[in-house]
Amino acid sequence: MGPAEALGVEVVYCPKPHETDLTALQLQPGATVRDALRASGVLQRHALEEGSLALGLWGRACTLDQALRA
Repeated sequence: MGPAEALGVEVVYCPKPHETDLTALQLQPGATVRDALRASGVLQRHALEEGSLALGLWGRACTLDQALRA
């Protein structure tokens, strides 16, 4: 995947106050929130289920199927 094709994404999970888990990723255009969550490893690191999370993009609620864009 070349730089012009990559979509830079950061997945941030806050398990408790003053604690964050941030993972920077490069994903293909057309990737979804679900793709980013799975690629980040955050679900496995924190024993989370996809459907149990409150999700957001830039402070706005979103769904797992929301497409990511630059």
